[in-house]
Amino acid sequence: MEYLLGIDIGGTHVKGGIVTGTTGKMDQRTIVYEKIDAGGSATSIIKGILRVITALKPGRSENEWRGIGIAIPGPFDYTRGIAAIHGVRKFDALFGLDLKEEIKRVCSLPVVFLNDASAYALGEYYGGAAPGRGKRPFGWYRLLSDKAEQSGTNHFAQTKGKPNQTQSQHQFQGGYQT
Repeated sequence: MEYLLGIDIGGTHVKGGIVTGTTGKMDQRTIVYEKIDAGGSATSIIKGILRVITALKPGRSENEWRGIGIAIPGPFDYTRGIAAIHGVRKFDALFGLDLKEEIKRVCSLPVVFLNDASAYALGEYYGGAAPGRGKRPFGWYRLLSDKAEQSGTNHFAQTKGKPNQTQSQHQFQGGYQT
């Protein structure tokens, strides 16, 4: 069986759980919460994220893990894993930081980032109360599978280059983030 770590980074906490690859559903018994201060230091925010990852990973062999899916608010370079949030008093300390590299310090699994609002909408569409539910299984499993099939690109949020600070905070050079 294959498993994924599904992580949601919010303003007051990081929440994560184990997603079963065959169903694309999160095992509610595995959910872990870690309080964070979105206005705090980069070190404190990263430590909170890493604590959730390390709390969830034990108990399964390395070859059973498919990857990590992380929902995080933007602006953010979702393809490269680099925070672009600036001037909003929330996660400002992460500006320019390569979160993908920070996660690699404790975990060698592939990491996919997705805008938190997009992740919520997709979750509702494929597994929640929104119209169309049940058409296809969705979860981090599907997102990571799609990413692998596309040779390292994430079709839900593609960027080309660094955030452009002269544009709106949701627009990046090469396209808009969802």
